[in-house]
Amino acid sequence: MDTRYSVKPRDIKRYTTEELRNEFLTQNIFKADEVTAVYSHVDRMVTLGCMPVNEVVNLEKGMDIWHTFGTQFFLERREIGIFNVGGDGKIVADGEEFNLTYTDCVYITKGTKTVTFQSNDPKKPAKFYMVSAPAHTSYKTTFIPMAKANKRPMGAMETANDRVINQFIHPDVLQTCQLSMGLTQLKPGSVWNSMPPHTHERRMEVYFYFEVPQDNVVFHMMGQAAETRHIVMYNEEAVISPSWSMHCGAGTVLDAETARMAILNGAAFVVSPAFDEATIKLCNRYRVACMPGTTTIQGVIQALELGADIVKVFPGEVVGSKFIKAVKGPLPQAQMMPTGGVSIDNVGEWFKAGAVAVGAGGALTGGGKTLAEITETAKKFVVAVAEARK
Repeated sequence: MDTRYSVKPRDIKRYTTEELRNEFLTQNIFKADEVTAVYSHVDRMVTLGCMPVNEVVNLEKGMDIWHTFGTQFFLERREIGIFNVGGDGKIVADGEEFNLTYTDCVYITKGTKTVTFQSNDPKKPAKFYMVSAPAHTSYKTTFIPMAKANKRPMGAMETANDRVINQFIHPDVLQTCQLSMGLTQLKPGSVWNSMPPHTHERRMEVYFYFEVPQDNVVFHMMGQAAETRHIVMYNEEAVISPSWSMHCGAGTVLDAETARMAILNGAAFVVSPAFDEATIKLCNRYRVACMPGTTTIQGVIQALELGADIVKVFPGEVVGSKFIKAVKGPLPQAQMMPTGGVSIDNVGEWFKAGAVAVGAGGALTGGGKTLAEITETAKKFVVAVAEARK
């Protein structure tokens, strides 16, 4: 179990990026047939993950319960909320069975002695994301499907935060000691999960981001309002948000509103997975390099007509390097950059086809790499690109 200690707001102003990530970010949450756990001394919350593949996995697997919590079993003085963000699976809590499909939730009360997890299909394993809080009394262990969650529409398209907050573990749905859990669904075109940014002096929060496309990232904003910091996050990663810290996250740029926010916060270039005319025009207005995404020759032509600096070929693994070679025939002036499916091993193929640059996301930073590992991978990419350009 990884233990994180409380941090004062004035201290993180001096943190390096690596220190910030080490204190607040949780990666590699789902490991086959294991339970991962991060115990935060902020409100004594525990963030856990379990991906059963070939075994029936006990909640306490790999933990020293007495040493960490001073109790005989994990939920002796705790309650827990569990979401399934993978394939179909089953949870058994003191003999009571719950079958969970995607985004189903279970609340398990204080005093439950045994909790186990298993997947229906090892090839499509369940992924159980969990948060546990201290509890003073017992309530009712309850299964909560998406249909029974309390739904709160929030935000608007004009502010790029049109979303629905699905309240699963919430006073309007069921009784708990202090645990609350919900699932925010963004509408197409929106990127802000919590806007305007705010704090909760009454409690800390843990944010878990999922359904983030490969090679896309989330910029999670934190810190005090007058001096914010950000953490770059990938799919299925979580971040601790202390009570003094504002919290909001923005995903990939999909529209002009989001692009403007990024530019006003210092972005030197804007990359998007899709083609959006308003975004390209806005970038031209601010003289910021723009790289819209497309996988059609019509999209490439439109991007050139609007003044895009580079056309992003995304997802690259779908069309392959042959697409760039084919487009360069009638459009030799097109500057194209593939992302998605780019690796150190195939960089040469993309440049040989006519790419002006390549973009790497998951191949560079995915898999929970440390800063040192990312640096080493980046060096290998630089060498591979230099060799390919000879």
